[in-house]
Amino acid sequence: MLSFKSIVKEKCLGKDDLGGEKGKLRKEMGIFGLISFIFGAIVGSGIFVSPILIYNQVQSGGLSLIVWAVTGVIALMGAISYIELGSLIKDAGAEIIYIKTAFSFKDRKPYFSVFGSVLSFSAVWTYVVILRPASSTIVLLTSAEYVSKPFYPLYCEAPLIVQQCLAAFFFVMLALVNIFSSKGVVRLMQVVSSLKFVAIVFIIILGCVKLFSGQSRFIGASLALGVHFDIVKFVLAMYAAFWAYEGWNTSAFCVEEVKKVKYVPMGNLIAVPLVIACYILVNIAYFAVLEPAEIDSLGGEAIALPFAQKVIGRSALFIIPVLVALSTFGAAHSTLFVTSRTIFASARSGLLPRCLSGLHVKYNTPIPALLLHASIFTLFLLFGSIDDLISAFNVAIWIYYFLTFLGLLIMRFTHKEEKRDFKVFFVIPLLMCVISAAVVIIPMVEQPLLSLASIGIILISIPVFFICVFDRTRPRIVSRISDKLNTFVLATFNSVPAENI
Repeated sequence: MLSFKSIVKEKCLGKDDLGGEKGKLRKEMGIFGLISFIFGAIVGSGIFVSPILIYNQVQSGGLSLIVWAVTGVIALMGAISYIELGSLIKDAGAEIIYIKTAFSFKDRKPYFSVFGSVLSFSAVWTYVVILRPASSTIVLLTSAEYVSKPFYPLYCEAPLIVQQCLAAFFFVMLALVNIFSSKGVVRLMQVVSSLKFVAIVFIIILGCVKLFSGQSRFIGASLALGVHFDIVKFVLAMYAAFWAYEGWNTSAFCVEEVKKVKYVPMGNLIAVPLVIACYILVNIAYFAVLEPAEIDSLGGEAIALPFAQKVIGRSALFIIPVLVALSTFGAAHSTLFVTSRTIFASARSGLLPRCLSGLHVKYNTPIPALLLHASIFTLFLLFGSIDDLISAFNVAIWIYYFLTFLGLLIMRFTHKEEKRDFKVFFVIPLLMCVISAAVVIIPMVEQPLLSLASIGIILISIPVFFICVFDRTRPRIVSRISDKLNTFVLATFNSVPAENI
């Protein structure tokens, strides 16, 4: 069997079979492709479910709109901060690499480098091993649930095994596209995001028809700000909105595959405000059709279904499930793309086995990274219900957002001489540090056990790092196993390890 070094020497020279440079991701993403990825990553099932969760907290349509607007501005500030990070560090690893670079303090002391690596490995552990596979499972099970709805009696769900099989089928379809064509990945996202946008415009038009035809008698009552303002409930409502806006950082995972650097700020400054506008207008459409008593009676149901039923009748029982399934399918596609790039970049930087940075010599896609995500996804899919795990680790996401924004401020001093194509106003990342710290701390007070459980699992990453990753403490047997694994995986999947940026 060939050694790891011989595989690198034999395969890494020249171009791949489709004209791209070996060991590097192919630049297939134009401005429309990037906008599609950002828009498609953010818009999932949240706009169909979160409105009722937010309304139940604030009990006011007017306050609900304020929640959507405030959290949208926060998402936009986060995206703008990531534009600077992407222009400074053009790496598909996003938070993983930003944290490692910032908290290594340019390796001024040996322990700084270790500190940065430990923090970034804990992010890899959280994202790759738990959060992203769990997220893919939830999203694809939701897609499967809504796809199967038209084939079962009203208010009856398909059996779990049917949903699991459908979710697995959807995942395999997405994985095959990601394996065989980088261009196909972008085109699929363009199609799905365009259909999502059409679906959202359709909902807005339905609301406008009601509103301007004079049939919306309850719009004033629905949009009233209410008598009592409860800051705690307002903040809790923001958590549901944050979930709906999740994906605002997607461009950070695309920086190596965009055709031109200028597309990154353009894509963010078009896509994120577009999502904010769509979310607010969709909510106004909901409130234009449904009276307050009807909204109160919905509980945790998706608000889009009763909304559409009231406007277009029984045909909504088919149309809305298809729209929700389409949205979640697109979000799952984005999650698969983002996760494979996270694994790929982490392996390239030495935080995971080097073979996971392998790119296929013909298709130039990260097949080993995709297969690792597929394996963990399968385990989560077998468990079926993992909602509590997602809730716990949503807190963890914001820990790493906090570290990323803090890292941006640190790099203003440690990397001040390095060129940036885009520089954000200093107050914005500072404000995002405060907001992300608050998002982490508040659930710790409200749900201490759930938060402590997520932090405990994160802390497990520290001994794993020193046993499996850090050269000075890693046992020889682990190194030998890693070398053999690198050789076997790269040879089996005809891949070359990625070049360091």
